[in-house]
Amino acid sequence: EPLVESGPAPAVTLDSGTLLRSGRFWGVLIAAGLLTTGGIVITVHVVPFATDQGIGSSHAAWLQSVNGISAMGGALLFGWVADRIGSRQTLGLIALLQATLWSLMLLFPDFNVLIALLVGIGLCGGATQPVFSALLSGVYGQGGFARALGLATLLMMPFTFAAAPLAGWLFDLSGSYTHAFQVQIGAFAAAAIAFLVVLGNAGARSRTPGN
Repeated sequence: EPLVESGPAPAVTLDSGTLLRSGRFWGVLIAAGLLTTGGIVITVHVVPFATDQGIGSSHAAWLQSVNGISAMGGALLFGWVADRIGSRQTLGLIALLQATLWSLMLLFPDFNVLIALLVGIGLCGGATQPVFSALLSGVYGQGGFARALGLATLLMMPFTFAAAPLAGWLFDLSGSYTHAFQVQIGAFAAAAIAFLVVLGNAGARSRTPGN
């Protein structure tokens, strides 16, 4: 049975041990971690990436602003999408969109093109955490949501802290952001497969998070 999000659930409290023994919880956690790295990498590296393409520093700073401003609308847009197709599917869609947009960013590093791409990247990045929270709420219910979100936030910290330095290290090795961004695109692709395929057929059932 696929990962199910359903209506109001009994207020059954989950402990951390139960969650940590759950393969489903780890699957969701790792997939979300791979997805969230994109927002961190783009925030830290979009300006040096742009200047590396010959774009002036003032124009490059605009790219960072566009990404940040667009992120504010992402939760509203993809929240609406999640209400219609489900949170897990929406996270998979976000991952696919991110992989596509980052690939286009490598192929067409022109300032005007990058502006348009950063709007989409910002929307996706701003939506990831709210939709992930909605997924946990739908799966674990009132009694398990707070514990699941808190534990997931803690365990995702290695993704948070490693993403930007890893991209910088890959840049230092190659002298280009190509490999760093390709790794990020691979992370998005893995997250998409996890959310749309693996977790959809993982035998995960709402209200039975410990299996």
